[in-house]
Amino acid sequence: SVHYVEIARDFAAGDFSMQYVKERPHRQPLYPALLALALKLGNGNRFTLGAVNIVFAEMSILAVYVSTLALFKHRLAAILSALALAANPFIDREITARLLTEPLHLFLTICAIFTFLRYMQRKDCRWLFACGGLLGLDYLTRPNGLIMAAAAVGTMTLADLLIAFRIAPGEYRFLCLFLFLQTLPLVWTNLSNPTARVPYGSMLPFELFLAALFFAWISGRPRIRAWFVERFAPGDKPGGPPIARLPVQSRTTLLVKYFKGAGFSLRSPRNRFEILGCKTASLAS
Repeated sequence: SVHYVEIARDFAAGDFSMQYVKERPHRQPLYPALLALALKLGNGNRFTLGAVNIVFAEMSILAVYVSTLALFKHRLAAILSALALAANPFIDREITARLLTEPLHLFLTICAIFTFLRYMQRKDCRWLFACGGLLGLDYLTRPNGLIMAAAAVGTMTLADLLIAFRIAPGEYRFLCLFLFLQTLPLVWTNLSNPTARVPYGSMLPFELFLAALFFAWISGRPRIRAWFVERFAPGDKPGGPPIARLPVQSRTTLLVKYFKGAGFSLRSPRNRFEILGCKTASLAS
């Protein structure tokens, strides 16, 4: 916190030489620049400095609500996701006690992930450009932005490889296994120190939220969903064969062909009425 306040004071005084890089090369300039703006507006008041964290924390909670609602169209899921982030001890520890980059990094991370998911859904390059811009701002906040950029590029590369090599839907189980193995180190370190006020890897709840988003995304893929249905729910009845469900139009067409084959004349008003009743029953089913 002291380091960032010192850098912010240099920025507020007009010194943008960034001499601090010689001693602390991992310090990025975006967060101190915002603190410098707060120093100017609040005349050095500490409450104004703390308000920077509070504002970005509230914006992060709002971003989780808006992004979840936009992705899943479910208001209750959006409310629960926002409450889960607000109740995270990480929020209280990092935002109200210290002047660190975590609040700004969290906000930019949520926005970057949302724009990337939108690009994967709609294939609109504007969402990809927005994601790149947010990742650039995140890198100016913390070096973690480079890791997120690599993750985004890796995800797109994996998607292209799956399409190019036409990997069978059954291979997606390895992606699920990868997500499970990814969380094991964090769970192991948390179990080794259960008395810690905040678990190691304080972003663990957020990573689980990302895992939930990933599983929700793959569940919407027709090929993957068909594979899971075929493997774990082969039929409506236990041990029964799979039931092929035809579209309503196809079932209606089959009914008409059946009546024609049975010798019904479509010109007869009575027969047309009977076929209409069967169509209605088919639509109701």
